[in-house]
Amino acid sequence: MDIPLDFGSHGELTPEIYKLKQQNVQLQHLLKYKDDVEIPTLKRQMGHFQHELQTTKSQLSETVKQEDFIDRQSGIIHIDKDMRVVKINSYALEILGTLHTQAIGRPIKEVGIHSQSGRPIFGDIDYYLEPEGKESEWEKEIPMPNGEKRYYHFRSALINGTRLVSISEVTDLRLSESRVKAIIGSSKDGIALIDEGSVIRSTNARFGKLFGLNWRQFAGMQFDIAAELLQYHFKDPHEFMSFYSAIQKEPQLHSEGLFEMVLPQPANFQIYTRPIVDEQSRLIGRVWFVTDVTNFKEMEKKLAADAADLEVKVKERTEELFVQNQELVRVRQETEMELDMAKQVQQGMLPKTLPRLEGYEVAAAYAPTGKVSGDFYDFIRLDDDRIFMLMTDVSGHGVPAALVTAMAKMAFDRHVKAGLSVADILTNVNVDLCAAINTDHYLTAFAAILDLKTGKLSYSRVCHPYPVIFRHATKSLEHLQMRGGFFLGMFEDNSYTEQEAMLHPGDLLFVYTDGINESFNSKDELYGRKRLDNVIRKYAHLGASETIAQAQMDKERFSEGRQSLDDISIFAIKRREPRG
Repeated sequence: MDIPLDFGSHGELTPEIYKLKQQNVQLQHLLKYKDDVEIPTLKRQMGHFQHELQTTKSQLSETVKQEDFIDRQSGIIHIDKDMRVVKINSYALEILGTLHTQAIGRPIKEVGIHSQSGRPIFGDIDYYLEPEGKESEWEKEIPMPNGEKRYYHFRSALINGTRLVSISEVTDLRLSESRVKAIIGSSKDGIALIDEGSVIRSTNARFGKLFGLNWRQFAGMQFDIAAELLQYHFKDPHEFMSFYSAIQKEPQLHSEGLFEMVLPQPANFQIYTRPIVDEQSRLIGRVWFVTDVTNFKEMEKKLAADAADLEVKVKERTEELFVQNQELVRVRQETEMELDMAKQVQQGMLPKTLPRLEGYEVAAAYAPTGKVSGDFYDFIRLDDDRIFMLMTDVSGHGVPAALVTAMAKMAFDRHVKAGLSVADILTNVNVDLCAAINTDHYLTAFAAILDLKTGKLSYSRVCHPYPVIFRHATKSLEHLQMRGGFFLGMFEDNSYTEQEAMLHPGDLLFVYTDGINESFNSKDELYGRKRLDNVIRKYAHLGASETIAQAQMDKERFSEGRQSLDDISIFAIKRREPRG
């Protein structure tokens, strides 16, 4: 900044002007120092700080991403263009049964080998892969090292040259399908179950029959495709599709409607549908109920047409109902008598006395929910040193289940006495039951042959609750989790396997049906296996009879008087300790 100078009368600077000139020079030097030295220094420092901040943010972001990648509760695998693993999280490593160092850089087809079959889990991945822009998905059954089978859902997508494969477990959903099959199979309503992906997982025969179709053709079909096919069975297809569209828009919706049908013949259907959610209120599927209410609707029309002489008809109907009520009373009395006889017959199939086995204590308990039961247990002496033990549970209750137990009793008696192994006995009984049973009833079972001298237990568990062995030496429980095969009486070509365990002196074997562990109290709390295990652990040293008695009392205390929903059967056998 230049300031004009004020000269005196002789051309010299005045003192004031000179002083101001000096200050101006100092100010110029100060400003120049700031511009040349301090401001660039501050800018460099600020740039350095910004670089450090950005680096820190990037590191934190990468750490968060990595931790999120590692901690996810689903398997994640990144594959390069050569189909080699470049990234994999711990959940996927656990499923595949391999280590991080054994997976990174290897072809995906060589990572993870079935422990039982010896085949690569991803050996057929090429069959499922789609080009970029398309997603593919498939499911597989993967045996675990402990012998259990788990079901996993795979998804794959190619994004910018890197393929992402995700793995999520669907075991509970797949196992639930087999559990509900018996329930929906005997329903008078048409029932269809779909999963969270809107795929039809199960229907009963009634569902197909109502629409004049084979129920098996629905399995595995997308429900929107089924809806498109079924709409033409309705007199007003648009009405049904609007009903279906409303549910698609609101997956949590409970909905019902009355529809007029034209195929396979004129009828009126009441359709009700509701979502299925898990314990965390997550949507895992939907159930559809279809009821033929044609007769009911025709009755409504008839009552409307007969309104003029309603009083006369009511009087006539009252007299008819009185007669019918009398007949019902008679029929009910006859039915009660027949049920009493059936109860006596079924109880006659149970062992009249428990076997007396040298060196062992045997005890049993039987508590049906009604007069007849779907539970059954038996002991058959094979020779002086061996005894066959059996516990079965038929799906359902009442007379149908009791009839199935009678057929099972005869089948087991025939094949046990033939001197076969446990696995062969079960295989032959399954063939007999499939030939004799035309309903959706099936059996769970625990069958075993005990060598009384050695304590060797050759056994097979067929979808039955885990039997428990109390180990006297360690005061611990061992659950017999081995699965010997699928339900008896469901598929004719089932085959069964067996396994061995030892009952040492002081050990106790506890076998039961799920009526005890699936009991509830007034708060709808489940009794559960854990409570039952605690009772067995606490009282097993007192013997078989005392352990069963304590288990029954503990369950009754927990239930607070609420009746069990299922039959309860228990037997226990303890190998006595040598007398000192």
